[in-house]
Amino acid sequence: MNKEIDQKNEITTSPTKGDFRNRRTFFFVIFLLAIAIAFVATEIVRYSRNSPNQHHNWINSKLLLANIPMGALESMQSRNMVARNRLNLHAWHGHNEILLTKVFKLGEMQFRTRIEEDSYLVIIFDKTAEHYSALRLSRNPRYPSALINADSTGQFSSKTAISDIQITDGWHTIKLKKKDGTLHLQIGDHVVGKWKSRIVDEQIVGFRSGAGTTIVDDVILYDPNGREILSESFRNAFRSIALFFFVLFAIAVLIGFLFAAAYHWKRSIRITGFVIIMIQGVTLILLTIFLIFDFFHWSHQYHFDTFVPLEVHSDWNEKSTKTEAWRSGFFDNFETFDQFNSKYESKDVTLLVRFLLLEKGPPYQHGALQIKRSSVPDKSHFFEVPDDEQTLLKGRSTFPTSSLRTMFIGTSQTWGEGAATRGGQFAFRLHDRMRKKVAADVELITINAAIRGSDASFLIQRYLDRLHLLEPHLVIVNLSNNDSYKDPEKFKASLKSLVEFNQTRKIKTLFSLEANSPETDTRQITALREFHQIMQSVADTYGVICVDLNTHLASELVYDSGFIWWDYVHLTSHGQATAADFLMDSIVREISLPAIQTLGSDDIGARKIMNADQ
Repeated sequence: MNKEIDQKNEITTSPTKGDFRNRRTFFFVIFLLAIAIAFVATEIVRYSRNSPNQHHNWINSKLLLANIPMGALESMQSRNMVARNRLNLHAWHGHNEILLTKVFKLGEMQFRTRIEEDSYLVIIFDKTAEHYSALRLSRNPRYPSALINADSTGQFSSKTAISDIQITDGWHTIKLKKKDGTLHLQIGDHVVGKWKSRIVDEQIVGFRSGAGTTIVDDVILYDPNGREILSESFRNAFRSIALFFFVLFAIAVLIGFLFAAAYHWKRSIRITGFVIIMIQGVTLILLTIFLIFDFFHWSHQYHFDTFVPLEVHSDWNEKSTKTEAWRSGFFDNFETFDQFNSKYESKDVTLLVRFLLLEKGPPYQHGALQIKRSSVPDKSHFFEVPDDEQTLLKGRSTFPTSSLRTMFIGTSQTWGEGAATRGGQFAFRLHDRMRKKVAADVELITINAAIRGSDASFLIQRYLDRLHLLEPHLVIVNLSNNDSYKDPEKFKASLKSLVEFNQTRKIKTLFSLEANSPETDTRQITALREFHQIMQSVADTYGVICVDLNTHLASELVYDSGFIWWDYVHLTSHGQATAADFLMDSIVREISLPAIQTLGSDDIGARKIMNADQ
């Protein structure tokens, strides 16, 4: 600066060219830092708001089921499925099936994938309402790589092993091309297989996994003419420019306010600028640290008071829900910049549901009894009734003397979570199979008394208090999973009380060892087996038939006969049908027809089912 003496002999200063250059540098640095902060802040907001809901081209097919299994809603609403801006198929209990909501003719599919040890990826294509095809790329020896054709329930109609595919650690680029009825599979730069393929004009494509870590990213789809149908990075980039300038404008207003305040209070502009730069620097560092922490750690965690995956049950998880609630609540203020706010209900999803001929039916009444009667002509129909004593007595009075009554006691697996259709749960599939075993003039009545999220103590006490008023001939008890982390002695006592009660009334009891997926966490399997042993011990003590549904579904001929599981405990439609077949065989084999007669020698229905089979 140049010093001058004015007429009052006071020293004044005037800026030099160097001063102007310094100020320009100051403001340029402030401007650059503002841009950097706006960029990082935009990334934080976009990433914090990233969930499958923001990618309306995709939907978890669990949500399309009539009986939606646990974790399905959370998988679409939370960030776990797209943490690190990629599709994590193993999130929320695994076994997810993510479908594209667009119906089109496939020409070529490209994507990157990482399949960890003991995991596998299923590429779904040619999916219609009746059937679909799939390629399974596997690092799990129990589920080897294969070309699969399946029906709408997930049961395999054909399975061709692909032995020459080796999937290694790390990321792989996959290309799937359909041309002239031939399917080409390319991994990296190498074509590893060619097979004959259906020619399907309108179809759905998607991805599925088991329980193991399976990740998909950078999906590009083309039709047969090479026209790009979709390019998906699973990054939440919608309206990022608008959000960036919004944040930048807010920063500019704040900086302008600070300079105006400094001018008003006659503070040094240079010092004020320096302070602003320091504040910007610290803010940028803190925001960057938060983004890195969120990207690599926080967004993968399960901070929810709900049915989170088995491996994340901990005290820390319960405490962290408050922190997560604050975080999500804060970023909900930026919902205006979201791409999609209507919670996976879109025109494309509506078209998808119509294309796949899906029907959900009316909502369920939680805790109600589900009753199916063979006198009702609609095979899929059942009705729900409350479980109060007055209703039960009124319902019992409507049962004809010539009837055979079966009651199921269980939790969500028995209730039917995972069934694609209303009435598709294995209790009612068993009803349909048993109907063929009784005479035409005998009414078969099946009562599903299962309650989701319950346990043996509650369910059996409910039966002893009032459900027995329906006077079942056979009670099928499918339990263990929800009790496996509770008091084993209480579990045992509940089973004993049930059996003793039934034996005094000549009601037949069948124990079914509740099944878990063979891919389930080892600790859960170990706990489950302890409770299976308790059921078997009680059955042996009282002479009750006990059948092992768990071992059956994991047996060599069954476990890979189709897609059986939606998570570690809930069955697909194919799983429901397989469980019903097993229970039907067990009833015919283990509960001999003379034994059925002992349910009540005076019961006409019992005698007629015996005579019908003879």
